[in-house]
Amino acid sequence: MVQFNGNHYITVTEVAKRLKVSDETIRRWVRLDKLPARKLGLQYFILEKDVEECAKAGEKTAGVKRGKLARVEGE
Repeated sequence: MVQFNGNHYITVTEVAKRLKVSDETIRRWVRLDKLPARKLGLQYFILEKDVEECAKAGEKTAGVKRGKLARVEGE
Protein backbone atom coordinates (compact mmCIF):
# COMPACT_ATOMS: atom_id res chain seq x y z
CA MET A 1 0.00 0.00 0.00
CA VAL A 2 1.19 3.49 -0.84
CA GLN A 3 -0.10 6.74 0.58
CA PHE A 4 -0.25 9.80 -1.68
CA ASN A 5 -1.98 13.08 -0.82
CA GLY A 6 -3.73 11.40 2.10
CA ASN A 7 -5.20 8.62 -0.04
CA HIS A 8 -4.30 4.93 0.14
CA TYR A 9 -3.34 3.26 -3.14
CA ILE A 10 -2.65 -0.41 -3.74
CA THR A 11 -0.79 -2.27 -6.47
CA VAL A 12 -2.29 -4.17 -9.37
CA THR A 13 -1.32 -7.48 -7.74
CA GLU A 14 -3.03 -6.56 -4.47
CA VAL A 15 -6.19 -5.49 -6.33
CA ALA A 16 -6.21 -8.72 -8.34
CA LYS A 17 -5.97 -10.80 -5.17
CA ARG A 18 -8.81 -8.88 -3.49
CA LEU A 19 -11.11 -9.18 -6.51
CA LYS A 20 -9.98 -12.72 -7.38
CA VAL A 21 -9.03 -11.89 -10.95
CA SER A 22 -5.68 -11.89 -12.74
CA ASP A 23 -3.20 -9.03 -12.71
CA GLU A 24 -3.72 -8.70 -16.46
CA THR A 25 -7.48 -8.24 -15.97
CA ILE A 26 -6.81 -5.32 -13.64
CA ARG A 27 -4.31 -3.79 -16.07
CA ARG A 28 -6.84 -4.19 -18.89
CA TRP A 29 -9.56 -2.43 -16.84
CA VAL A 30 -7.11 0.41 -16.19
CA ARG A 31 -6.08 0.69 -19.85
CA LEU A 32 -9.75 0.69 -20.91
CA ASP A 33 -10.54 3.43 -18.34
CA LYS A 34 -12.85 1.08 -16.45
CA LEU A 35 -10.90 1.36 -13.19
CA PRO A 36 -9.25 4.61 -12.13
CA ALA A 37 -5.52 4.43 -11.46
CA ARG A 38 -2.38 6.49 -11.08
CA LYS A 39 0.78 5.54 -12.86
CA LEU A 40 4.09 5.97 -11.09
CA GLY A 41 6.97 4.97 -13.31
CA LEU A 42 5.90 1.71 -14.93
CA GLN A 43 3.51 0.64 -12.18
CA TYR A 44 -0.18 1.39 -11.70
CA PHE A 45 -1.68 2.16 -8.31
CA ILE A 46 -5.41 1.99 -7.63
CA LEU A 47 -7.22 3.97 -4.98
CA GLU A 48 -8.25 1.60 -2.21
CA LYS A 49 -11.79 2.98 -1.98
CA ASP A 50 -12.33 2.20 -5.70
CA VAL A 51 -11.27 -1.39 -5.07
CA GLU A 52 -13.63 -1.59 -2.10
CA GLU A 53 -16.49 -0.40 -4.35
CA CYS A 54 -15.79 -3.23 -6.78
CA ALA A 55 -15.61 -5.77 -3.96
CA LYS A 56 -18.86 -4.51 -2.39
CA ALA A 57 -20.61 -4.86 -5.73
CA GLY A 58 -19.97 -8.59 -5.43
CA GLU A 59 -18.93 -9.01 -9.06
CA LYS A 60 -15.51 -9.64 -10.50
CA THR A 61 -16.23 -7.18 -13.29
CA ALA A 62 -18.10 -4.62 -11.21
CA GLY A 63 -16.07 -1.69 -12.52
CA VAL A 64 -16.69 -2.72 -16.10
CA LYS A 65 -20.37 -3.57 -15.78
CA ARG A 66 -21.16 -0.34 -13.94
CA GLY A 67 -19.56 1.54 -16.80
CA LYS A 68 -17.30 3.43 -14.42
CA LEU A 69 -15.00 5.64 -16.44
CA ALA A 70 -11.91 7.43 -15.25
CA ARG A 71 -8.72 8.76 -16.72
CA VAL A 72 -5.40 7.13 -15.93
CA GLU A 73 -3.19 9.81 -14.46
CA GLY A 74 0.43 10.11 -15.49
CA GLU A 75 0.15 8.91 -19.07
